[in-house]
Amino acid sequence: MGKRSYYTIQRYVLSEFLASFMTAFLFFFFIFFINQLLVLAKNILISIISPMDVLKIIVYSIPIILSFTFPFATLSGAAMSLGTLSSNREIIALRSSGIPNRRIILPIIICGILFSGISFIINDVFLPLGTIEYRRLYRDLLYTVPSLEIRPYSSTMLDDRIIVTRDVSEQVIEQMVIIDTSQPLENRSIIHADSGSLSGDLGTLLTLSFDDVTGIQGRDKTSFQHYNASSMEMYISLGSLSYAILSVTPAEMSFLDVYHEVRSKEADLAVQKQRDTARMSDIREKLAGEVSEGERVSLQRELDSLSGKRYVSRSLVFYQLELWKKLALPLGCFFLLFLAFPIVSMPLQHGKVIGFGVGIILSTVYWFLLFIGQTLGVRTEIPPFMLMFGPNLLYAALGITLFVFFARR
Repeated sequence: MGKRSYYTIQRYVLSEFLASFMTAFLFFFFIFFINQLLVLAKNILISIISPMDVLKIIVYSIPIILSFTFPFATLSGAAMSLGTLSSNREIIALRSSGIPNRRIILPIIICGILFSGISFIINDVFLPLGTIEYRRLYRDLLYTVPSLEIRPYSSTMLDDRIIVTRDVSEQVIEQMVIIDTSQPLENRSIIHADSGSLSGDLGTLLTLSFDDVTGIQGRDKTSFQHYNASSMEMYISLGSLSYAILSVTPAEMSFLDVYHEVRSKEADLAVQKQRDTARMSDIREKLAGEVSEGERVSLQRELDSLSGKRYVSRSLVFYQLELWKKLALPLGCFFLLFLAFPIVSMPLQHGKVIGFGVGIILSTVYWFLLFIGQTLGVRTEIPPFMLMFGPNLLYAALGITLFVFFARR
């Protein structure tokens, strides 16, 4: 068969795939978008914020939605399109005409590679930018709407103070307890107020105004002082909170930035290991010489401690997990395709519906495996690469195995 015929068939397969991909893309985008709106509604949208700020927050959240939408939609789109061709017996007709399976799935593979590149750009550029802008906007909103941080029937840590509240309506707080943790335990103060209000009119200071105040101040371990006041004002600096909001985590960094950070942390760990090795060598030399019995016991304890030391940095592991995730998730657009390819060799009824259902189930399992991988990464010594790329490799191996199995039947 000539190249023109292959081109016509592949263009047809491509059109089927793109139509199915757009359907799956809109479905997953809608699901993740609604979930994000529910999160925002719980934390932000219930506050008094302008519609423009709400729109900005939603826009800044889109990259994280797209990071999962692309691989899941690619898998579902491939399963739906191949399922449609299978149920219509078009794949059987193509194979009877001498067209190999690789020619049928080639357009889908090319799209998977292309979507992996697009997804990587979204994860590496737009996701960090959107997250940083979101945090900056949240910091600015906090100064004008402090109730973003103080919730009803909850405890909140602001600066060095723990604030426990009952009902919070707009800027009015009922039955508030404030515990100052900046002092030692025996000198801490506890304040209770029947009601209070808060504002951020002083820029970087959060102003708390109380009515009917009762407080105790520890003096030492055996005594304290008690006081009452009809009204009281307290100023809390938001500088530390703003720093926490704007601090950059690996998720807000580009792939190269995370890579350089990983190399730096690995170098620090190597230097520490070299120092400990040199110290153990020095201890062995001393033990080989003449030392007092007390010093010998002390040196031996130090040597045993250094010999059994495990050089594991949780911070390094956290960065390594994020580094491999920045590659694994975009490449999921390619690796997840392999589990759709066995459909080429399977006669199906209602192939599009089955393909869509299979895509949803496999996407859910993939997300679950990524979540488990990140959880295990900080608790075990399993290599971060295997935890993040494991789902991709598992899907590829399983897909290829099933494809070969059904093709030989």
